[in-house]
Amino acid sequence: MKNFEIIANLLKEIWPEHHAKLTSEICQLSSDDAFLLDYIAEKIILIKKDKLKQAIKNYKQTCAVIVQEEIHFRRTQSYRLKTEQQADTEIYSNSSFMDMYLDGLLISQLFWSNHFKVFQFFCSSFLTQISKDDTLNRFVEIGPGHGLFLSEIVKKLPSRECLGYDISESSLRHTSQALQSLECAANVQLINKDIYNLPTDQNFDAIILSEVLEHLEAPQEILTKLSHHLTPKGLLFINVPVCSPAPDHIYLFKTPNEVQDMITSCGFRVNETRYFPMTGYSLERAIKSQATISVAAICQLST
Repeated sequence: MKNFEIIANLLKEIWPEHHAKLTSEICQLSSDDAFLLDYIAEKIILIKKDKLKQAIKNYKQTCAVIVQEEIHFRRTQSYRLKTEQQADTEIYSNSSFMDMYLDGLLISQLFWSNHFKVFQFFCSSFLTQISKDDTLNRFVEIGPGHGLFLSEIVKKLPSRECLGYDISESSLRHTSQALQSLECAANVQLINKDIYNLPTDQNFDAIILSEVLEHLEAPQEILTKLSHHLTPKGLLFINVPVCSPAPDHIYLFKTPNEVQDMITSCGFRVNETRYFPMTGYSLERAIKSQATISVAAICQLST
């Protein structure tokens, strides 16, 4: 795990307490998990290059911000922000904050077990299913962020058409830089677009919606809308965290069942689902204590 160790050693230098806490978790990984973790670390090193140390510092700062959101959540049982306009003004239009935050979320793919496990599920299940059907050719990721999901599609399915939509220009800039560093930018079209205003004639064979619904005031409206943009054989990959306070989260999903119920009420059936609790928690403990759980699902249109 030489790539992972490069990042872990920087973390030890910058934030030794956090490094010590994570060490016991990493020691429990299977060989397959360790291989994927090192693979993600390699991608991060390629993306950040000589700015890797700053990215680790930004990860530490991101965690501090989230701790403050967690305090508010525990006190009020609600997220601090209530509207998309608030999120846009405070977060998405604040380029310096977005630079810090997106770095933090990129590094979290290594150090937060729920983020790592979602990526693993995306690669092993979702992409495997899509690769078996060469009639599924047009893909879009809404809110591509760190670019790891899009880059993996391009690597494994280079002949497919890939798009990325995001309302934040700062976020798209980070996505573009990541894809360029991973040498797959030429295969992806990134577009600054509000998903509430998708053209009615745009249809996709695969839609990736990872950590987006919790950023919306009315996620069911978007899910219903997307049901009209997915082809009959197409697949939808959804990743939604429950009880997950963050500076730009608006809609609070309190349980995994709430996520699944919303998906099925909006015209989809859930073919496969996984629940991944946050680092250090079993699923049972996370549910009991209202800790973060990532709910990942592979869906198709209801028939």
